[in-house]
Amino acid sequence: GRAERHGFKVALLLTDIDHFKKINDSYGHPTGDEVLRRVARVLKASVRKIDISARYGGEEFAMVLESTDREGARQLAERIRVEVSKLSFESSKGPFAATMALGLAVDTDDART
Repeated sequence: GRAERHGFKVALLLTDIDHFKKINDSYGHPTGDEVLRRVARVLKASVRKIDISARYGGEEFAMVLESTDREGARQLAERIRVEVSKLSFESSKGPFAATMALGLAVDTDDART
């Protein structure tokens, strides 16, 4: 692809909101939807215009980071993890926080195809 032709690395971050089913069960789906919206805003604000950030599944998101090596991807993942952990969500049972797990892979380092 383009990354191979131009000789730059592409990193992939996959994220998952921890215990999201428990959030929905404890606080209700409208509150769970608000968690998804606010996490999505953090992700969108964290990537550059050339990157792709998208919802991947129920509470999973994926980010494709152009021209990003392993250390750059790790730093971004850590920044996102910290920013999400700082969010406070309102509910009928009082405020709560959410945490997120992130994994990363970098092309040519982790896979050839």
